[in-house]
Amino acid sequence: MSNNQQTEKCTKCNKNFITEIMNGKDELICPNCKKKTKQKYLISGLLGLCLVGGMLIWNNQKQGNVVSFGGIGDVNDSISVEVQDAPIFKMENLVASKAVVDNLSGSVDNIESFKRWMEEEVNNAEKNKATSISIPPISFTFEKNSSAISSKGDELISEFEKYYLQTNKNAIIEIEGYTCDLGTDDLNNSLSKNRAETVKEFLIKNNIPSNRIATKWYGKSKNNSFDYPAIEEYRRVIISIKS
Repeated sequence: MSNNQQTEKCTKCNKNFITEIMNGKDELICPNCKKKTKQKYLISGLLGLCLVGGMLIWNNQKQGNVVSFGGIGDVNDSISVEVQDAPIFKMENLVASKAVVDNLSGSVDNIESFKRWMEEEVNNAEKNKATSISIPPISFTFEKNSSAISSKGDELISEFEKYYLQTNKNAIIEIEGYTCDLGTDDLNNSLSKNRAETVKEFLIKNNIPSNRIATKWYGKSKNNSFDYPAIEEYRRVIISIKS
C-alpha cells in the first residue's frame, strides 16, 4: 500500500477496502457497493419510464385514441382511400335514343300514352343512374291533300320536344312523311315532303336546332310496309330519334 492510501471500512457492507487519502471524507463506500448502487438506480429509472409509458398508453386507449406505428425512415405505412361521390342524375347529361313501339306504325299516336311512357322512362333512368333515355316515336295524321298540323299533332310534337330538349340534344330527330295511295306519285311525293318540312319548321320554332333534324318523305311508295285499317291512317308523319 502506498503512502497516499489507507484502509477504510465500507459503511454499506462493513468490509475493509483501500482508498486514497482525501482531505475531506465523503460517505465511505467500497467500489463494489458503489457499482451495485448505480445498477439499482439504473433499474429503478427504467422501471419508472416503463410505468409512465404504460400509464400514457392506458390513458390514450381510455379516451378512444389509437396509438399507431409511425413507419421507419421515409417509409409511410398509412393507406389512403379515396371515396368518390355517387354521380348526380341530371337529364341534361342523358343521350336520347329510340324506343321500340310494337304496333302497326311503330309509334305512339296518343298524348296520354306518350306521357305515361316518358314518366316511367325518367323514373327508371333516375333510379338506375342511366346515361341514356329512350323516347318512343310519335305519329299523327293529316287531312286529305293537307300539310297543316292538327291540334292532336301539335300536342304530340310539343310533348316529344319537351323531353328531347331536356337531354344533351346530341341525338338527331328524324321526320318521315307519308301519304295515302290516292293521286299521282308526283303529287304524293310533294305532299309527303311538305308534311315533313312543316313539322321541321314547327320544331325549329320551338328551339330544336336545325342541324339536329333530318327529314325524309316517301309519298305512297312505302305503304306496303303498313297495314292500317283505314286509308286515312296512311296520311301521317312519324317523328323519332334516329337510331
